[in-house]
Amino acid sequence: MTAFIHLLEDAIGIPIAFGFALLAMFFSCLGIGLAASNRKLAEKFGDYAAFAGGILLSIIAITHLLPEALSANIVSIILVLIGCSVGAILDKVGHANVGKVNAHLITPIVAIGLHSFLDGMVYVASLDHDHGGGTLTAIGLILHEIPEGLITLVLCFAVFSRSALAIIVAVLAAGISTPLGAVIGLTLDHKLGETFLTYAFPVAAGLVSWAGFNLIRSRLFILKR
Repeated sequence: MTAFIHLLEDAIGIPIAFGFALLAMFFSCLGIGLAASNRKLAEKFGDYAAFAGGILLSIIAITHLLPEALSANIVSIILVLIGCSVGAILDKVGHANVGKVNAHLITPIVAIGLHSFLDGMVYVASLDHDHGGGTLTAIGLILHEIPEGLITLVLCFAVFSRSALAIIVAVLAAGISTPLGAVIGLTLDHKLGETFLTYAFPVAAGLVSWAGFNLIRSRLFILKR
């Protein structure tokens, strides 16, 4: 897998983590486009994609990320818990009643932007640690980008009305923030080296674990209805 990743990086001319971040941005923008054109179709497709992404992320977290992160030391265990807590907080803030058009809806939009930014850094940390597991983690994260784009645009429409500004803000929050996070992650990785991976990997493991659990829990409830 490592040799293939290096071959792919040479072919596309950019780090694979940044490539995945760009792909994530594409799918977020696809979700935004679907929401703008056909919200019902986007919601139906997005829920199945998010559920599949949750299953994949949970499998990777249980079989690969968590065992390695939790077996290191007490600091790694604390960082895993911090990663889970950050995911829970962002999900708590990021869910709002979009039927109420109030200024407080700006907060969940910012939360989604931060979440997407951290996703970009997760690509770097997970792929730097292991190309195989990192690739599967990236695929799982990318699968949830369409519903995330949909949700972001709905929130933006509630705040900015059905305008071009709403679409621009949604693209910035759910799309562009991901490759930006990857760029920052790659910069830190280059400057800090092993130190970056030591702290970033367990936090990424916690974030991925929470993301997988929450995607399955929330989408299973929706799909059962």
